[in-house]
Amino acid sequence: MGIFIAGYFLLILSGIAFYYLITTYSVKISAFLIDFIVVGLGFYISIKDKLDNKLAIPLSITVVIIYGILLVLINQKLPKISKLLNYIIAFIGSSVALWLALDFITNTLAAFKIIGQTYHQLPITKNMMINSFIHYVIVFIISIPVFKGRMKFILGGTYE
Repeated sequence: MGIFIAGYFLLILSGIAFYYLITTYSVKISAFLIDFIVVGLGFYISIKDKLDNKLAIPLSITVVIIYGILLVLINQKLPKISKLLNYIIAFIGSSVALWLALDFITNTLAAFKIIGQTYHQLPITKNMMINSFIHYVIVFIISIPVFKGRMKFILGGTYE
């Protein structure tokens, strides 16, 4: 009987750890790499019917690599445009990451009947317009370190 309880306890702990890893890394990936994911998936979806998967997947990976090289070249040749472009991408990625994080958290709380419904924005006030404003202020604040991380990655670890 003790073995079953220990096994059940280990199963619960591994489920919690797995859930934590999925939520943490999916939010980080969506914040930092949303544009690469969109470019790769968009290209794959656009050519998957025309080509076989054996050719569509490597072509999609190649397009993502070319996109990354173009980002670096734009950063070297047009640094001001690159900063604006990367901030816009960081803002969009932060929006998606915040949406994913709120969705994961509220779904977990709803599963345990702690709250009644899931949210995609923080319900701070009863006014939806003020909630949207607060949501975008939070996204703006979150996107600043994401932008710095993107620039550090593009420049090879030297961005202040």
